[in-house]
Amino acid sequence: MRPISNDLRERLVEAVKVDKLSRREAAARFKVGVSTAIRVLLIHDLTGGVEPRPQGGARWQPLNDHVETLREIVDENEDASAQEICEAFCERAGVTVSPSSIGPALRRHGLRRKKKA
Repeated sequence: MRPISNDLRERLVEAVKVDKLSRREAAARFKVGVSTAIRVLLIHDLTGGVEPRPQGGARWQPLNDHVETLREIVDENEDASAQEICEAFCERAGVTVSPSSIGPALRRHGLRRKKKA
């Protein structure tokens, strides 16, 4: 979903600040959601502008800051389970992560572990 135009955002702010409409009335006038009008006015009150906030982007991964620790753990015990790697990582790095985040982190950093049957 795309953000609404800055022109419409400015008209929403003007309707509430100058014309003294409620946020709900302004939303109805410009045919936008009430929550959209509330967010636009909140952004205006906080920043003084109406530009939309950035969308998406990469999320921070706690494992990214400790790749070497992760590499050492995998090198020491290639057939460790995700749970075992997670426990060792939490011990050494002092960062709590879930076992489900271990696999994607290993793939992201090109680390392999060999599972024995």
